[in-house]
Amino acid sequence: MSPNEVRSLTNVQILEMLVSLRPGADEAVSWLASVISDPVMVEGVNELSRRYSGHSEGKPALPRARSAGSLLIDGAKFKHLMWLNRIPMNQIGPMIGKCDGWGSVIAHKGRMSYWAADAIAIELGMHVDAFIEAIASSEELQRLTA
Repeated sequence: MSPNEVRSLTNVQILEMLVSLRPGADEAVSWLASVISDPVMVEGVNELSRRYSGHSEGKPALPRARSAGSLLIDGAKFKHLMWLNRIPMNQIGPMIGKCDGWGSVIAHKGRMSYWAADAIAIELGMHVDAFIEAIASSEELQRLTA
């Protein structure tokens, strides 16, 4: 098998190739040397590293699609609406069964699920559409009206 053929293997096949050598306690150094010296094994490690690298230059390696059930919100509008209703940020989460830091995280993240928005709107005594209109970002409002 060549190092180029390793790229076409599945993750399980690469792991089986790497683990098939099963070193004992005394053989760990020789096992590591055999993995490092074999170009196929090195390519297997490199390929797994490439596939599972979390970030590269600050960008995700495999960007995730935004959930269709999430809303882009404007953090400042969200905080202002909560201030108008005299609700501290640490009380928003417990109001809908979440942790006390949830409101601040959502305001910073700029995204919340539709179901969380619905739960907050119910607690505030608002219709969910009015709540979304009050906190949504301009991009989200354009998307919803289109």
